[in-house]
Amino acid sequence: LIPIPASSLSTLLVTGLPTSAQYAAYWGRTSRERYQTVAESFNVAFLGVFGAYFVSFILGDFVGILGAFVSVFWILLSPELKAYQRNWELRSGRDLVDPWLDDEVDFGGLREDQRGLYGAYYFG
Repeated sequence: LIPIPASSLSTLLVTGLPTSAQYAAYWGRTSRERYQTVAESFNVAFLGVFGAYFVSFILGDFVGILGAFVSVFWILLSPELKAYQRNWELRSGRDLVDPWLDDEVDFGGLREDQRGLYGAYYFG
């Protein structure tokens, strides 16, 4: 294993907005996966609008309109939210850390495995 600097690791990992490859992976690679994703988005939109309609009687118009807006635009919002979730699961909220910064940076007494996310190239 050869350590990777944090600057190079940030170019390999998606740390900000989702990429086009993540959008493509969300919609699926086969026709069956695409059909399942479109069906899921349609079901969320259809049932969400009805749910928002009934919620508007209980919690008010603003909450109902907000719920309906999210439901209708779920087909655009869901790939982004799913990509954010996957990126968060990969990084677990940890910062990217250079493995050789032990002498230069004060980590406040944290153990080495709690300082952040380290990266390494594997040549095998």
